[in-house]
Amino acid sequence: MSLDYAKRRIYLPLEDFRRFGVSEDDIRNSENTRPFRELMRFEVARAREWFRQGLPLAGIVDRRLATDIELFSRGGLEILNAIERQGYAVVGRRPAISKTRKLALVGRVALRRMARRVREPETPRKLQ
Repeated sequence: MSLDYAKRRIYLPLEDFRRFGVSEDDIRNSENTRPFRELMRFEVARAREWFRQGLPLAGIVDRRLATDIELFSRGGLEILNAIERQGYAVVGRRPAISKTRKLALVGRVALRRMARRVREPETPRKLQ
C-alpha cells in the first residue's frame, strides 16, 4: 500500500477511511494503526464476498474465459487470506502468495477445467 500511496494511489473508498477514523497520514507515515487494520478487515470481508459471488460465473461462460475468471477469483481470495494472515497490517508490507501456492491454484483450476470438459463436451462451431 505504501508504494501505491507514493504514486498518489489509494484504492480504498475514502468514505470508509472516515468511517473507521483512518487518515492518509497513517499511510504516509507507514503506520498500521488499529483503526487502519479494522478498515482492512472490513474491506477484506467485502472483497471476499464479491469474489465468492463472482466464482459461479466461471461455470457458465466460455471455457477460456472461465479459466481466467476462476484464476483471478481464486488468486484474489488467496491475497485476501495473506492479508488476513499478516493481521491486516499491509502498510509497508505487501501481501504475497508463494510460488508453490500459485502452482497449486493453477493446477486445481486446470483439473476443474479438464473435468468440466469431460462432463460437457464443447459443441463444435460452424465454419464460416
